[in-house]
Amino acid sequence: MKDNDKVLIQELKKQIKEEILKELEDKQKNVVLKVKKLPNFSGGEIKYQTPGSVGLDLRASIVDPNTKKPATITILPGCVEAIPLGIAVQIPDGYEMQIRTRSSLSLTRITVENSPGTIDQDFRNQLMAIIANDRIKPYSVENGDRICQAIIAPAVRCKIEYVDELSETERGANGFGSTGLK
Repeated sequence: MKDNDKVLIQELKKQIKEEILKELEDKQKNVVLKVKKLPNFSGGEIKYQTPGSVGLDLRASIVDPNTKKPATITILPGCVEAIPLGIAVQIPDGYEMQIRTRSSLSLTRITVENSPGTIDQDFRNQLMAIIANDRIKPYSVENGDRICQAIIAPAVRCKIEYVDELSETERGANGFGSTGLK
């Protein structure tokens, strides 16, 4: 291969990469999450807390069913509770919503149990956060607390192909811990 060809190939690769990045950037600008505030919505704006945040903070929306007043859910040590978030969403085609633990809560051993929890694109009911208390004392979630965060991410649907054999790899069937600790 001639030097001119190599230069041309490098330039084409760069141009293709730039076009792909621009297309991704344009696509991200057009991603719209539609949010329906439900009767128990606690208030507060659903937003990115800083310009560099990728997670939308979501708030607990806990209302006493009898009095219709804000309430509290106490999670006992070692237990989990489904915390209502007071919203339903319409996620764009080709995307999913991931419910994740807020880092500040994770430090105190309060986590989203199935983190990240996936909200499918076609789900239209109230969002709930499954919150676990891994502490040794009860934890109270109050109405309006920022309890978790949501990430909107591309989701790929694949075709399933059943085969009799899989390709060989260096790791093979070795599982948990097979690559060592250090």
